[in-house]
Amino acid sequence: MLFFVPVYGLEECRRRVISETMERDTEILPALGYLAAGMTAMLARLSGEALAPFNISPVETAILMYCSRNQANTTQKLVDAIHLDPSSVSRHIAKLVAKGLIRRTRPFDDRRVVRLELTDEGWAFMPRLIESHQDLDSLVNVGIGEEEKRVFLDVTRKIHENLQAGIRTQESHRGRGPAGS
Repeated sequence: MLFFVPVYGLEECRRRVISETMERDTEILPALGYLAAGMTAMLARLSGEALAPFNISPVETAILMYCSRNQANTTQKLVDAIHLDPSSVSRHIAKLVAKGLIRRTRPFDDRRVVRLELTDEGWAFMPRLIESHQDLDSLVNVGIGEEEKRVFLDVTRKIHENLQAGIRTQESHRGRGPAGS
């Protein structure tokens, strides 16, 4: 591809190489990291701007959403769902507790477990939080039909499951190897 550089310039050359690779390649992996990283960065930026008036981060938003749906109501379940290290998740939980949006509770049947639940203030905040993301949701969905959304989510979930299985396999192999490996 070096013959493109004198004619098109370096940036145009990069754009063409990436574009041609993505169009030609039927393998998912070459484009997956590039597209996922780009979408993540753009979503973080737009989400951060939408959340700025509320003094809440995208990670804190995810914690509130998971807790409100009772999908992940312990630190470990949030770590698994959000894919951040436990100390980062704990730090964000502490901020939400300080803001009065969630509280820690211990069930009577197992005092070792610490559950997270929204406070009354947290429940009152949720409609405003959801509303703040409606414009972003509309932007993301422009030109995408319901069937396309369903297929995209199904494929994305399968890729996620495959990657999780790969991580579990790597971790299990590390556990069986010699010490320190």
